[in-house]
Amino acid sequence: MACAVAPGCGPLVCTEEARFSVQLEVRDPSGAPVVPDEVEFTVDGGDPTIVDCAMADRFRCDDGNVAIGIEEEGEFDIIVRRGDDSARTTVVVGANHCHVNTERVTVTLPSP
Repeated sequence: MACAVAPGCGPLVCTEEARFSVQLEVRDPSGAPVVPDEVEFTVDGGDPTIVDCAMADRFRCDDGNVAIGIEEEGEFDIIVRRGDDSARTTVVVGANHCHVNTERVTVTLPSP
């Protein structure tokens, strides 16, 4: 994101890091972490993006935690899948002058 000047405060300094938009915590009904097979999401009704957890690096998809979207803001429609089970949720991600405000969301998949 581009940096801006805050009125009356001088230049606003932003970092160059990129932040994930949503941090999903995927759990089973007992609260134990579940690694999903994949996570599909759209932002503001756009084209779907699929994160394949079997192929993703461990930073994006690890121990039931899945990071999706990079500096994307808007309404996320999210489907988490494991085997024949799935769960769906939505979340709105906002941003400040520099970065998105990462939303943390817990999704519960049915027991296998």
